[in-house]
Amino acid sequence: GENIVSGWSDGKIRSFFPESGKLQFMIPDAHNEGVKSLAVCNQDAENNAWHLVSGGKDGRVRYWKINEKHQTMVYSMKEHRGEVNALICNPDGSQVASASSDGSCIIWDLQKGVRIHALYEPTVFNAIRYHPDESQYLTGSANHKIGFWDAYDGTPIRFITGGDA
Repeated sequence: GENIVSGWSDGKIRSFFPESGKLQFMIPDAHNEGVKSLAVCNQDAENNAWHLVSGGKDGRVRYWKINEKHQTMVYSMKEHRGEVNALICNPDGSQVASASSDGSCIIWDLQKGVRIHALYEPTVFNAIRYHPDESQYLTGSANHKIGFWDAYDGTPIRFITGGDA
């Protein structure tokens, strides 16, 4: 409740104070082609900071350290070939999962800035979530399927076909 963070098509990330609506901070060059997705990952109470992950139209996933005075990019990770449609962090903030238009979801290690798993399906991924016990990833896609994927090795477990919209 300390800020409202938003990603914009002009490539900027802006944070506003919720009470007044005043600009708190702006990251002017977050993504060249526009910001598509955001996720707040974890607090770093020791350094009075928190972490933000952004996904761009350019396929990049960027990990940011945010404190009162500075916004610093920690990692810029590029493996997606399409827009990053969704991001979600695991509960302890050590990983982020990204879903892309290129038919891939990537699970990233945020301590090292490297890929842990890549999930592939010939579709556009619109959503990804961690199962509550973190044993699986769940994906939502344009082919109207919910995918269940093993978090140990990234292999598909099953797909449930939904409706036509």
